[in-house]
Amino acid sequence: MLGGRLELDLPRPRAGAGLGGRRPGFVSLLVLVLACSESSAPPAPVPEGAGQELAATPLVVLAGNQLANPGFEGGSQGWLRTNDGLGFEIVTDKTHSGRAAARIGLSWQPGQPEQAVRVMGPSQEISPTRFPDLLAGWYRVDRWENASEQTDLTLEVALIVVGDPRTRSIVTPEDPDRYPKLDNYQLRYQLAGSPESPIVTVNGRPKLVGTSSPELSRWVRFELPVKTDFQELWGTLPAGYDHLRIYFDARFDDKEAGAAVRAEVFFDDLFFGFEDVPGS
Repeated sequence: MLGGRLELDLPRPRAGAGLGGRRPGFVSLLVLVLACSESSAPPAPVPEGAGQELAATPLVVLAGNQLANPGFEGGSQGWLRTNDGLGFEIVTDKTHSGRAAARIGLSWQPGQPEQAVRVMGPSQEISPTRFPDLLAGWYRVDRWENASEQTDLTLEVALIVVGDPRTRSIVTPEDPDRYPKLDNYQLRYQLAGSPESPIVTVNGRPKLVGTSSPELSRWVRFELPVKTDFQELWGTLPAGYDHLRIYFDARFDDKEAGAAVRAEVFFDDLFFGFEDVPGS
């Protein structure tokens, strides 16, 4: 992600494709878990310094949580952004708890350069010694506007497991040498949006959690058994990986030329970690 898909440059059939007619437009909220990808490696994210006015605030981390600064009380400390320096901002007027949250303002308006795909949001890279059990947190959506039935407007969180030496045999067990550069596989959660929204790729596995537009102007809890789901959807758990990359982002795909898109999304109190740690 971060300015482009972390996936193979292959045909991308969508759920419901081939049924005839155009899919209904939607705005969707995704949580993605990705494990190392192949030929199109992700652009290197760069640290962003905005929000450092909060950096002196002590960081509160739940026991078992592997994320740094999960409630954004330290501003953007510990978080990465897209390689164009965009992605999110730290706000203090709309929070779930504490005095800070991350805001994603995703939009395209007439007069701007055309862009078929755009992805924005905070991300982190972590290297836990074992694969975490739970992915959880809070999101809030204050705007959810899509002028096109063709455009897919999406909010997602993505976890990428990078460097598992078994990746090719997991993704293409019948022909592990088919994609010699393959180094990741993915799990994607859709929290809200069209049931036809998930993009199916050779190294990606989507899971629908919600299939309607999000309720506006209220904080919503998500709690996902990522370890169990990874085992179910991929038949194994990531092991021997170099690192995990997790994204919390908003995106649009297949944007119709000239069609306006606007979403305003907030994340706060995020958790990616272990359930068996005392106090977690």
